[in-house]
Amino acid sequence: MKHIPSLLAAAVAVFQASSAFTQPDLDLTNLLGFEPKETLTLPLPALATPISRPFRRLPLSFERNEGQADPAVRFQARGRGYLLCLESTEAVIVLGGPATERAERHGVRQSPTAFGMEGEAAKGPEDWRSPKPSGLPAVPNPPAAQFQVLRMSLVGARRDADIAGEHELPGKCHYFIGNDPARWRTNIPTFAKVRYREVYPGIDLVYYGNEGQLEYDFVVAPGADPGRIELAITGADIVEVDGNGDLRLEVAGRELFWRKPVVFQEVNGERVPVAGEYVLRPTPAGRDSGAIRHVGFRVAEYDRLLALVIDPVLAYSTYLGGGIGEAIHGIAVDSAGCAYVTGQTFSRTSYNGTPAPGSPFPTTPDAIRRGFSVIGAVFVAKFNPEGSQLLYSTVLCGNSPTWQSCWGTGIAVDGAGMAVIIGTLDGSTDFPTKNAVQPKHGGGFSESFVAKLNQSGSALVFSTFLGGNGYEWSPCLALDAESNIHVAGQTSSRNFPTVSALQTTYGGGPYDAYVARLNADGTQFAYSTFLGGVGSESPPKLAVDPFGRARIALNVDGDHSGLLAGFRADGSALEYSKSLPGLVVNAIAVDRGGAVYLTGTTTSDALPTTLNAFQPGLAGGADAFAAKLSGVDPSFEYLTYVGGIANDVGYAIAVAADGSAYVGGNTQSADLPTAEPIQAENKSPGPSGGNAFVFKINAQGTGLEWATYLGGVTIDGPQLGRDVIRAATLSGDGTLYVAGSTASADFPVVNAFQENLDTSDTAEDAFIAKISEPQAASPFVSITRAGKVVAISWPVSATGFALETAEALGGSPSWTPEPTAPAIVGDQNVVTLEVGAAQFFRLKRP
Repeated sequence: MKHIPSLLAAAVAVFQASSAFTQPDLDLTNLLGFEPKETLTLPLPALATPISRPFRRLPLSFERNEGQADPAVRFQARGRGYLLCLESTEAVIVLGGPATERAERHGVRQSPTAFGMEGEAAKGPEDWRSPKPSGLPAVPNPPAAQFQVLRMSLVGARRDADIAGEHELPGKCHYFIGNDPARWRTNIPTFAKVRYREVYPGIDLVYYGNEGQLEYDFVVAPGADPGRIELAITGADIVEVDGNGDLRLEVAGRELFWRKPVVFQEVNGERVPVAGEYVLRPTPAGRDSGAIRHVGFRVAEYDRLLALVIDPVLAYSTYLGGGIGEAIHGIAVDSAGCAYVTGQTFSRTSYNGTPAPGSPFPTTPDAIRRGFSVIGAVFVAKFNPEGSQLLYSTVLCGNSPTWQSCWGTGIAVDGAGMAVIIGTLDGSTDFPTKNAVQPKHGGGFSESFVAKLNQSGSALVFSTFLGGNGYEWSPCLALDAESNIHVAGQTSSRNFPTVSALQTTYGGGPYDAYVARLNADGTQFAYSTFLGGVGSESPPKLAVDPFGRARIALNVDGDHSGLLAGFRADGSALEYSKSLPGLVVNAIAVDRGGAVYLTGTTTSDALPTTLNAFQPGLAGGADAFAAKLSGVDPSFEYLTYVGGIANDVGYAIAVAADGSAYVGGNTQSADLPTAEPIQAENKSPGPSGGNAFVFKINAQGTGLEWATYLGGVTIDGPQLGRDVIRAATLSGDGTLYVAGSTASADFPVVNAFQENLDTSDTAEDAFIAKISEPQAASPFVSITRAGKVVAISWPVSATGFALETAEALGGSPSWTPEPTAPAIVGDQNVVTLEVGAAQFFRLKRP
């Protein structure tokens, strides 16, 4: 039997379901918590309210039924391979088969009747077909598809509940059916949400789209009883609660899982869990228990005046690679939520005229280059916001000698959506260049390069060598607000090109660092300088603050001591240089105020950790650390260990707008601290393995907001036997993206472009994961009126909300902050106003 896990969310105050329904031949996105996928053996978090801010660029739209569908349908939503029909007390989901998906790739929507479905299964809109876009080939008559119909009915719900669309979208739907204008339906409005009001006493049901996913919430007001909620599921052969508390459904040979409800409340700043579980309820007499099963929720006691907070979740997680091996070293994200990654692939098409073992690295048809015949090549790939599709993927390398190896080590994306990459070339003197500031190879064995791709990834905007006659190694880059390109790396070349240099000559020792700034076109240096002394400097890490100043972190004298250096914006001088004894620095980030954040690893048991540090002492082996420094002469705002009994290394760091820091890396420890984890245990602890980890450290460095392992059971061996995060970034809305490499065939995947580790030759692939965080549920607002005096109240515990007013709700309402400060009455904020006309109120978190 094929195992297809899924995710379902359920919570008190808001019960939420969410998933991404994908399989190789069928993409059925987010069907009320159903997520067919290959087997996931790792526990994923229950999804609950709300997990992340919606991507408003790609909203899921709900059409109001104005005659284009069966009269029983109130709203409908379409996805590739499925149709959702919302009726008065029932959601009907018609799932298509592979033929449906193939047809829809060519722009044709098929009806159930077209695939041989009749009767009950074929109920729904009168016509599901839309014109085939011009220029596409005709779709041959498909074979009969296996449709499945799932129904979720609300038992005991009000049949006369008010059902309305919310947040009208700019798009309209038009149906020109046949040649009879009387049957045409035009200007049908679409909405981002559909709300069933008071479907049970004090309980609303809301359907909406979130990051391309279909989700539904049961919004339970304070004092209402979530035990009233009962679902009747039709269309599943088996419905049961398994030993993990998950709801297991078997549908035509598939196993579907709805995750066990997980609920938390914020009480005095602390997260307090609320126990919740599914309950199978008896099927009413006279019903076929094999056809309909009733499911409810049982929830432990909780404070019904407080908001809820639920675990972070994997919005998507995917492998990326071919049959030999890949690793990602850099990740960036654009304003639309598209992730860009770069790294190295060994999955070549041939070598020395012989076909290579395993499958090649996946590239897109319009790639700059699709295959290669050298040892290793740079890859650059762009994913859609859902992580389910490559928008482009290309490899970059030379041709001769065949033993050359190239890899990308850093990536950024400018405001125009063009990716800028940097990396290292071993033996590649014929790497492609264009509009180059240094068109010729410098003559050494290893050389840096910098390149920019156009928006479609189909051409180079510029590409240049960067180096001298020695070695250049492990460079990195960052863009400033004007898209100038700041780069840094390690060099042994005494003739490395310098321009307006702070340090014009090589400092000595085996290696120096270099730091440079190129204009956005890559055609001119603003400055280029050595940075080093008589010892040896490791490959530096680079960040650029909001004022355009480069911040450099590196290690000196054999990685026994870190160094932090701050450049002026024009590169003419150092603003500071600070020694960091005992710290091996692997990553750097800056916040909006210019403070610097660092992570890496340490074996020192004598770090100057700060007061109330989350972990003041070394736990054992080597621990990761997190640090924040600020000031003209930077000092630690916090410095804390983060680790377990074995070796832990931080390789990536990103900083949120509120000052919290995300640290990612690799851990061999089985006792790493976790908090509301996506994955609670290290699946491959020990010296030859290890899983990736992600921590979110609060702004004060005194605690973990959440922490999780991420990985699977890896292959033995020091090189391939681990999962590691090597890059991290945040989107504009605060969503976390991490990337790296994995040797685990059971690495957790969700909504994946590539669901399986490619083991056709060796077994290491790159991975990319998007981790969305929860938000607090909206607090309950009470409004009472006595004549013209209105009192609005909400819980004091619901911090960060402000009261706003509007005189009307039609069109685009104008909301203004209410200047009256709330009075605290017991556990409630209360604003009392005298109102002489119609007035509308809302609470909004800024």
